[in-house]
Amino acid sequence: MDLISERKSDCLRLLVLDDPLVNSRLLPHLAWAALAAIAFTAGYVSEDGSRKQRPSQARSARRKPVASALDASGKETGESANSTNDEKAGASFERGRVQMFEILSEADHLERYRKLVEFIPHISKENWRGVLDAFAVQRRTMGRTFGVELQMVAERIGAVAGEEALNEYLNPRNTSERQTVAELMRGWVRADRTAAVAWFQNLDEWKQKEMRSPLVSAAISKDPREAMDLVVADIQAGRAGDMGALMEMSDLIGTAIYRYGWADSEKLLSGVESQENLPDSVKGMMFLRLAQSKLQVLRDTSDTGVTSKLAFDTLDWYQQYVGKSYMGAQSTSEIITAATKSDPARALDWMEKYAPSLTTEQQYYGYIAFVRTWREQSADDFSNWMNAHPDDPQREQMAATAAECDFATNQPATGEHWMAMVQDPNMLARLQGIAANAAKAKALEPPQNQNK
Repeated sequence: MDLISERKSDCLRLLVLDDPLVNSRLLPHLAWAALAAIAFTAGYVSEDGSRKQRPSQARSARRKPVASALDASGKETGESANSTNDEKAGASFERGRVQMFEILSEADHLERYRKLVEFIPHISKENWRGVLDAFAVQRRTMGRTFGVELQMVAERIGAVAGEEALNEYLNPRNTSERQTVAELMRGWVRADRTAAVAWFQNLDEWKQKEMRSPLVSAAISKDPREAMDLVVADIQAGRAGDMGALMEMSDLIGTAIYRYGWADSEKLLSGVESQENLPDSVKGMMFLRLAQSKLQVLRDTSDTGVTSKLAFDTLDWYQQYVGKSYMGAQSTSEIITAATKSDPARALDWMEKYAPSLTTEQQYYGYIAFVRTWREQSADDFSNWMNAHPDDPQREQMAATAAECDFATNQPATGEHWMAMVQDPNMLARLQGIAANAAKAKALEPPQNQNK
């Protein structure tokens, strides 16, 4: 009776899971018909002495859990090995779907992740379609969707059935399928980058455009150092586009920092900074990601003493790149702002020493960051320093910067005050133009309602 009961339970469970939309009136008739057949077979075996099983044989014939019925490679063992190929494929599909469905049905997410991690090594070339179908059944019948779980499963499928799986997903119909394609590619690149790249190169031009981003992203996630040659070649060939190139390099450096830290990530920048056919904008993005990573540590620190040290450690790091044309306005501005907030006097000393070596653009944004931040910290200290150092070589540049900031914020009186300290004819002509434009803009503003 144990064998009959167990087969009865299995039959019902597989029948329901195979199609949860089975007509409720048809289901009982089908179930009883199946059970009758099983009972007849079991009785026939029991009555025929030559075919009657010993207790030990009956126990071994009982159905095993899906995971234990699979070998280390994910292939099925035991009785299914004697089935036809079609039967084996069907059994693999169904078993994969049943067990994945059961795992996804676990409400506790931590327990679900634990079960999933145990099951993932058993996903194979034979059962991966059934595993993916379980996600579709969950969504169609229960309205449940999964993010992390699908990513983990798709990456494993990419590793064991990369080409086969990607060929079936070459035309993703929605955002979910596009994400699945990215994870399939990630898994395949991790398992066999050479084969994945060769497959990609054999695609037609339009499919290459669609698959290029998943391929590059997968290569970066595997090892950003190894992916650098792929990304650089992609950019130099013009396949990435201007914005795509910046995003790919940002992703590469961000992943490198996460995996290896700042020092190794800087080596990636050093390795490409001499390549003339790589745009400065791309090198600048690499530098910016490094700078922002360092500054984020500073922002996350509440201790004032530690903050000051980190700010000037970052400025010292920036110093080694002084004169490099790819250092952009944003990184220059953010680093000098952080240092000025911590200690304006030390930041001023640094500006006096290194500003002349910066490019014109870097000087411009560096002084704006320095003057604006110092005045926000203490406008009186700034004014006192300016009055006490009439012959300082930086005074004229700082006065011009203060005047420009005031004209831009509708403070013409203080703007005129600072502009009076400027003698350089080019600076003066520029400031006069800014002042005139600010006055015109002010005149076009609607009059204020005095009754408000």
